[in-house]
Amino acid sequence: MSRDPKQIKKNQHTVPQCYLRGFADEQQGLFSFNKMYQSAKQAGVSKSACFDYYYDFDPATLENPDDDPQWAENTFALLEGRFREVLDACLVEAEAGELSVKNGSYLAQFVAIQWLRTVSARKVFVEADVKLNQAVVDQLYKQLFPGMRPGKFVNGSGYEQRLHASMMLDYPIIISTAERFSNKPLQISTTFRLRTRSRPSQQ
Repeated sequence: MSRDPKQIKKNQHTVPQCYLRGFADEQQGLFSFNKMYQSAKQAGVSKSACFDYYYDFDPATLENPDDDPQWAENTFALLEGRFREVLDACLVEAEAGELSVKNGSYLAQFVAIQWLRTVSARKVFVEADVKLNQAVVDQLYKQLFPGMRPGKFVNGSGYEQRLHASMMLDYPIIISTAERFSNKPLQISTTFRLRTRSRPSQQ
């Protein structure tokens, strides 16, 4: 499939920019905290929580060569437009002291998607899947080649992206995860409310 190079998205965020802007100043600057090293540094919205081609599918793994390798990234772009609307509505309701069931439900789903799309979530999914596949390989060796040391399961090219997409964009998984957050819809950051209250919505 021929694509316009200008439309290819290299810088792909694991946290929506519309959310990061809620913690940024007027120059789109914010502080990024590294939990591993317990240190903070100045950063910007466009370069925070992102990686090059993070969600892209390896073309070799696509069933249809004409499919878009950046389908997952483009899907998130659409979802983030709706997330901005829901978040704005939730902030207004939170300021008034009560969050509606409707918006609370929507917010829980977006929080679930946010958790599922992170680097740590991908790591959990990959580790669990590798262990599962290795267990299958071990069982096959035990049945077919008793006494022989089992082979090692090795990820193929594009394995992590495909696995991650199958988990984070699976509706039943999203709903199941959202249910875990549904009883905590009012825990919206005070800092975010203060930052966004004085500014119009940004996409």
